[in-house]
Amino acid sequence: AYVEPQRAALPERPPVVIEQPLKATWIEAAYDEADGKKRAVDLQILTEGVLVAGEDRRCLREGALYKLNRGGRKQYQFFLYTDALIYAEVNGMTYKYQVNREIPLNSIMIAESAEDEPAGHCFRLMSPQKSFVCEAGAPGAKDDWVAAISAAQEANGGGADNAEGKVMAPIFVKDADAAACMICNRGFGILNRRTNPNPNPNPDPIPNPHPEPDPHPIPNPN
Repeated sequence: AYVEPQRAALPERPPVVIEQPLKATWIEAAYDEADGKKRAVDLQILTEGVLVAGEDRRCLREGALYKLNRGGRKQYQFFLYTDALIYAEVNGMTYKYQVNREIPLNSIMIAESAEDEPAGHCFRLMSPQKSFVCEAGAPGAKDDWVAAISAAQEANGGGADNAEGKVMAPIFVKDADAAACMICNRGFGILNRRTNPNPNPNPDPIPNPHPEPDPHPIPNPN
């Protein structure tokens, strides 16, 4: 009778792991130290090197917030790092983040929204580089972001006290709603216009109260 020969058992093969490519998406997350460092490395790739990861630099939190722009509300992905706050757009063609601005934490001040701004979900983010109104999806999300930014500032060496005394960039206001310059409080009129104002065109101008750069430069007569 035929006896089938014994065959050696095949070795077990490890399962095939298919790594998903990194994609820029709308993510809501808070990170511990290990995950924050890993996410910072991912974001360096997803921003094509604009956001640089480092040994002491990590991502603490990220999420979608609305920024009130000249043209209305626009959604951005915000990233809170140990030393900066960054906001970026999601590029649906390349699946990368296009960074709009990176603001150092030690220059930021947080304030409640003004009476003429949307209340409840909004807060003002002030800095010398850029100031604007942020709108969260819910009051709880707003409180989480404000608390996270304040905690990151404290851990970074002093909190918002470092920003006191600095000249903050004004928040955009529609022309119809602005009666005066938001830096020097000079009223707008025929001589002091919003686009090219100089309230004193005489040869001996009054001392300029503005720090550099002057938002009301003296026009060159030539």
